[in-house]
Amino acid sequence: MTQTQDILDIASLGQIAPPRRPAAEQKRTFLSIWFRCCHVYGRLYRNAARTSYNGCCPRCRNRARVLVRSDGTTRRCFQAI
Repeated sequence: MTQTQDILDIASLGQIAPPRRPAAEQKRTFLSIWFRCCHVYGRLYRNAARTSYNGCCPRCRNRARVLVRSDGTTRRCFQAI
């Protein structure tokens, strides 16, 4: 048995807690976005003030921003030109 298996066995018995992500990382709201500049998908994450989703292309680092409005859409996937 390897050390990793030992740790998982102990964690499954309730002797130690399994590693978890912080609550802030688990609930990060995002939009999926197709960056046409480099033909790749990426994510825009909501800012702390909940007024916009911000991010950039994973390849060329072009910035993208989507504003949040009360009369907005329920769509979760967009294209960045």
